[in-house]
Amino acid sequence: MARLSGEQEPIFGLGLEADMDDMATITGVTSCSRKVNSIVVEQEMIEAREYRTGIAILFGLPKIMTQAILAHEMMHVWFRSKGVEPEKLERKLEEGMCQVIGWKWLDWLESEINSSSSTTTTSHEQTQFLRKLIETYKFVVEEHDSDEYGQGFREVESDVARFGFKTTINCMINSANIDIKN
Repeated sequence: MARLSGEQEPIFGLGLEADMDDMATITGVTSCSRKVNSIVVEQEMIEAREYRTGIAILFGLPKIMTQAILAHEMMHVWFRSKGVEPEKLERKLEEGMCQVIGWKWLDWLESEINSSSSTTTTSHEQTQFLRKLIETYKFVVEEHDSDEYGQGFREVESDVARFGFKTTINCMINSANIDIKN
């Protein structure tokens, strides 16, 4: 998710990839903590001989936004785990599908909050705040003005609504001539 317009897009989440044909060392973040006005990051050196994919998400975001970003980034990881390389699939389609997944997560979470609000101990004000937060994040996704994230979302979401998720993803993969891994 990013802001509605502007030259520079803020980065909230990032898929990390490294091809480990030869023995290589990569650095991974093992933990983060907040101390006063700074963030302390502990790092660990990892030696690997295979392909690695990871996800990094900006620390300190609201939980709901973090969940939607994680869903988005996990879709990128799913594409890579199935052998879909970035150069084989149009970026707008991949980002669009990832945005759809993040938006679908928010949509599901919104329905969960609405269906359980009368049975939980969460106050009315907290429930209303969560609803507004989800509504705002969904709006940001829906109205994003970039070609890749905004128009990509609208095109893929339209296809998912019309043909279903499975058909849309299979069509995306087949149109890119990708031999999917099982």
